[in-house]
Amino acid sequence: MIYTIKTTARKDGVNKNNEEYTQVLITTEETNDDLLSGFATEESLAWKAGDKVDLGINEREFNGKMYYNYRILTPHTLPNERPSPMTIEARLTKIENFLRNELKGRMEKIANEAGFKVKSDLLLELNGTFQTTADKKESDEFAGFVLNEHLPNK
Repeated sequence: MIYTIKTTARKDGVNKNNEEYTQVLITTEETNDDLLSGFATEESLAWKAGDKVDLGINEREFNGKMYYNYRILTPHTLPNERPSPMTIEARLTKIENFLRNELKGRMEKIANEAGFKVKSDLLLELNGTFQTTADKKESDEFAGFVLNEHLPNK
């Protein structure tokens, strides 16, 4: 979101590891004069009243007080998103594996409670290939049971 700077201030400090840092504190027209803080960059050190800047703002509570931190957005960042070394493909694979394992466990439980003898490796069969005709019949019956008994009515 684009914010209009009202005031800026520079604050130098030392962290718990005895390392120096610089923050740029700002207020904006759009945030009701709440004090926003962020680490100094060449860009933020040059800000002045009236400048319009694209920021992502996060709020957090600490010791009963609300704090607001900003981050300068670029075309390659999204608000409230932290950079991750994990690629999108790796993230999707991780999510897919989680869902597959989660669904398999739930489906096995439903099958066992309902008295079906569906082989666990067939519960998530996606390509329609089954080892035997009996396996396919059992899986089809189980799929019908799940659709009729465990999914919300349309």
